[in-house]
Amino acid sequence: MALPSNILDDDVRNTYECVVSGKGRFALPASPPPGGFCVAFEMRRRTGAGELCYRVWHKPISSASERYRIISEHIRQVHLPYFVNYRFIPQALRISGTGEIIPGIAMDWVRGDTLNDFLKKGRWKAMTERAKMDFIREFIVMCHRLRDMGIAHGDLSCANIMVESNNRIRLIDYDSLFVAPMKGNFYQSTVGLAGFQHPERLLRTDLRTSIDDDNFSQLVIVASLFTALYDASVIDMFSDKNLLFYAPDLDGTNGAARLSAMQRSSGWAKLKAVSAAHPYMRKFMTALESIKGPLSAVPSICSLVPLSDLEKAPFVYTPTTVDKTYVVRYCTACGKDIDTTGQMQFCPNCGHRRHKYTVKVTQ
Repeated sequence: MALPSNILDDDVRNTYECVVSGKGRFALPASPPPGGFCVAFEMRRRTGAGELCYRVWHKPISSASERYRIISEHIRQVHLPYFVNYRFIPQALRISGTGEIIPGIAMDWVRGDTLNDFLKKGRWKAMTERAKMDFIREFIVMCHRLRDMGIAHGDLSCANIMVESNNRIRLIDYDSLFVAPMKGNFYQSTVGLAGFQHPERLLRTDLRTSIDDDNFSQLVIVASLFTALYDASVIDMFSDKNLLFYAPDLDGTNGAARLSAMQRSSGWAKLKAVSAAHPYMRKFMTALESIKGPLSAVPSICSLVPLSDLEKAPFVYTPTTVDKTYVVRYCTACGKDIDTTGQMQFCPNCGHRRHKYTVKVTQ
């Protein structure tokens, strides 16, 4: 990556240069930790503003060329705001020494916080109740729009959900995507993180990718966000690897053992404690209990929360209005200042009854 001649895509090589950290012979291309299949490099436009993520495979994926051609074409066609510009490059990088040529992807570089950083580093805490509810609502809307367009991400987790400065959600890492034109022709390339997935996805190697790949992880994320809305202390347990549930919380030798482990977990206790705060919480908990059955039994959150429900309370935040009565701090008859606590009912100077007024206050 440090040698432009190794970058085989003409547009990338001529337009961008690799961002490096360090100086001189110690300079290395800037890159976050590699994922299961790819390593990403940050690239900057040689002239003007703009950044690019150049992702290349360090581990091959079966049928990669056909898989990523279909994914990139479908993402470009549906043009959903949750995805960045994305282009599959069959011959992306030449490896020095061996001459091996490996595929890659060029995609926009996303600036924002991963979901766990968004929740833990203060941005979530600083938001109003209305803004938090709006964020949860928009996440569920995203689930609907993805499903309507025949898309499942396949690896929904904190590291793959970015929240931009305007709280807009962006999805990254498209290695695991299912898109409708793939039909049932491809095996799952990524099983996802254990704290977000039904165990069957982790244990079986013969699963084909499908529109239902996100069902369980969506439930985990929505339940975690609602718990964080009503109990901020739960955020202390969140990390890039988990939200409500750690990997052992969803593990077991059979369905009954998995359900028992989940219901004994600290995350379930937090969820249960706030379950009465929102009328849909029990629905989410019942859906999570599908962990006792096969992967095919996990419902989609889209079936639990229709789009029409998202357009009204309790998903649309509706503040309550109450009447509050205040006592004027001075006497309206003689003008004398009186105590500001409102304890005195009459003016000590002229004996006139103190004036009160009522206003509507939004809570």
